[in-house]
Amino acid sequence: MKDDIKQVNEIGKKHNLNTRQRKEFGKFLENEKKKGRIGTKNERGDYTWHELDQKALEFLAKTKTVMGDDLN
Repeated sequence: MKDDIKQVNEIGKKHNLNTRQRKEFGKFLENEKKKGRIGTKNERGDYTWHELDQKALEFLAKTKTVMGDDLN
């Protein structure tokens, strides 16, 4: 498994994301990169652990605001 996916999975576990939330979090991260909100880990724009942690908090706040508890 690629290191970046492994880190995303670990962040998902830290934030108690279920399987559906984890998939949606991955899509959220890809959309963030497409919008130019890239990470600083490497030239590909991957996120550092701290950046992923912050993105998870953003994702959770957004999903609660936009979707209510649909993803919980």
